[in-house]
Amino acid sequence: QMAGPAPTPANGAAAVIEPTPPVRRVAAAATGPWAQVDLFGKGAPDNGAGTTHPLLQGLNDEQRAAVLCLNAPVIIAAGPGTGKTRTLTHRIAYLVDAHGVNPESVLAITFTNKAAGEMAARLAALLPPETAQAITVKTFHALGAQLLQLHHERAGLPPSFAILDDDARLRVLRHAVPELSAAQAGRVLDAIAAAKNRLQTPDAPDLDMDFAPE
Repeated sequence: QMAGPAPTPANGAAAVIEPTPPVRRVAAAATGPWAQVDLFGKGAPDNGAGTTHPLLQGLNDEQRAAVLCLNAPVIIAAGPGTGKTRTLTHRIAYLVDAHGVNPESVLAITFTNKAAGEMAARLAALLPPETAQAITVKTFHALGAQLLQLHHERAGLPPSFAILDDDARLRVLRHAVPELSAAQAGRVLDAIAAAKNRLQTPDAPDLDMDFAPE
C-alpha cells in the first residue's frame, strides 16, 4: 500500500522517514532519496514521536515515527497484523489535519477492493466526512480505469469503452474462434496477457507463433 502525492518540500504530503542511522538502505537506492526502513523493528528513528496530537494516540513509537516523518519517502516492511493500514491511514489524516495538506492531493492505492473499502472507512472515522471523501482511495485497477476514462482519446478508445472480466474475455474469444476448446482458449488468453505485459502488439515479430495472426 502506498500513499501520495510525490514528495515535495512544498506540500509535505509524501510518505516519510528521515533516513538517519540506524537505517537499512536498499542497495539500489543508496545514493538517492529512497530508503527502506524497518519501522516496526528496533532502531526506528524517533522524529518527535512523543507529540500528543490526537491522531497519534494509540500508535506505538514506530508507528508514530512513520506518521510524523515529513522529509523523505519510506517503504514500511512489516508482516501481517503489524498495523500497516492503521499507520497509513493515520499518516494521511495527520498530514491533512495537522499540516493542512489538501485531501484532494492525496492518493491511496491498494490491491483489492476490500482493502480500499477498509482504508476509506478508517479515514472516514478519523476525519470529517467531506474531508475523507475528498481523498482518493482506489485499487490500482480502478485508478487505471479512471485514467482511461479521462483520456480515452489518447488511448484510442471510445468514450463508452468497457473493460471485460475473465469470463467475458473467454466468451468473446470462443465466439471469435469457436474451434478452440476451453483449455485452449485459456492458454490463448494467458498468451495474450503475457504479450500485453511485454507491451507487444498483435503484429509483433517475436509474438508467440502459436497465437500470432496469419
